[in-house]
Amino acid sequence: MKKSILPLLVAAALIGSASAQSSSDTLSQLQEAHKNLQLGMHDYHGHRGKADQEVKLAIREIGGKPDKTDGQRASDQTTSDNYLQNALSLLRGVVDQLTGSTQQNVQEAIQEIDIALKLK
Repeated sequence: MKKSILPLLVAAALIGSASAQSSSDTLSQLQEAHKNLQLGMHDYHGHRGKADQEVKLAIREIGGKPDKTDGQRASDQTTSDNYLQNALSLLRGVVDQLTGSTQQNVQEAIQEIDIALKLK
């Protein structure tokens, strides 16, 4: 009977390890999106800030801490738009890996960035 349990224990350990790696990757992507949003120069009528707040909430909900960005903020509209596009791409890449309120926060951030990029 112990032999029949061993494969299950190995499988559970592998799944747990993969889940931890996936969670770490998701957190890294959310933190990178947060960084890109902070580097955007323009306010975009408040939509960049709203998206950033939603991403910060998502980071906290999965146990992370939003970092302050020390990087150089965008100096022109095109660079600022590129930062927002990068954030949007990162968020779209992780939204389906999330659930519940964390997923909702990321979906709202995506909507805010979509609106922001339409406001030049």
